[in-house]
Amino acid sequence: MAIYQRGTSGVVPLEPQPFDDERELEAALAETPNILREANGPDLVLVARQVGIPQAGILDLLLLDSRGTVVAVEVKLGRNGGSRREVVGQVVDYVSMLTSMTADELDRSVGGALKRAAQSVLGPNPRRETYESLWTDIGTNLRAGLARYVVATDDPPPDLQRIVGFLAGRSNLRVSLIAVAKHVDAGGQPIYVPRSAERDPRSAAPPDAKQRRVPSSDFQAVLDAYTAIAGPGCGLSGQAYNYRQIRPRGWPAGLHYEFLKTVDAVGVEIHLESKAALTVSTTVQALARKTIPDSAQRLQWESAWTYGPRLYVKFPVTTPPERVAAAMKQLIDLTYRTITLAL
Repeated sequence: MAIYQRGTSGVVPLEPQPFDDERELEAALAETPNILREANGPDLVLVARQVGIPQAGILDLLLLDSRGTVVAVEVKLGRNGGSRREVVGQVVDYVSMLTSMTADELDRSVGGALKRAAQSVLGPNPRRETYESLWTDIGTNLRAGLARYVVATDDPPPDLQRIVGFLAGRSNLRVSLIAVAKHVDAGGQPIYVPRSAERDPRSAAPPDAKQRRVPSSDFQAVLDAYTAIAGPGCGLSGQAYNYRQIRPRGWPAGLHYEFLKTVDAVGVEIHLESKAALTVSTTVQALARKTIPDSAQRLQWESAWTYGPRLYVKFPVTTPPERVAAAMKQLIDLTYRTITLAL
């Protein structure tokens, strides 16, 4: 696919140019990590190149995003062949080893580069408390197994698209396949054009087959973070792409806690969606204005929501997922006993 550039002689096409080798693509990504940034996602900075991961091998690039998530990048040119299964098999090795380390252990393994990257991603002269908060987020994400893995290529083979698409759509791994095209302008300067390239294997289903949507990566990260800290009897229920419920034992149908994902926010909520649930509406409404401790947000009551009354707080989608998860656990701790006694 060509891109077009307007010059002194008019609009001219810039045809794709091949990379000389994998080192050229790796160097471009190291210099400009945001080539691999997710749509509307956080900024990325380079931690290190050619990182030795114990028991897993040499990782091409290690990046960090501004939410404190480490990003493992493997660079593969399509023409170089090799086993696609071997490439994707390293997902488990790299991510499992990375997330078995503490932030300090990972920083030591890269000679202090993780701390330097944390300072860099915050921009010049970050406040001390902001940096400390990010460092805490890095450690929390590692403990929760929250990392991102990217296979970067120029020409993704169909079987690699299929395998990565399957992992992205059917597992909790944050894995993506990104194709990077190189073009060269009239002055000889490279232009890099990235695109998501994994293929959802469900797209091969018959046109009339029911297609199940999956949670977005940011919402899935919230669900994974909550699962890591959920108390007994407070696990997630359902498979919806935009909400998940927590149904305490003994509560009537329609009365539950819920994560609700909208375009720009994630709600941490209590829903009253049945007549039986409405018997405790006065009790639940009385909890409004109480504060979720770590977020300092006050609970809001809405009596005329689409499916019935609800008590909720909302977090922007840019909020670190472990903070949203912690807010749900605190909401349960704050309200469960009161509601159960009212029942």
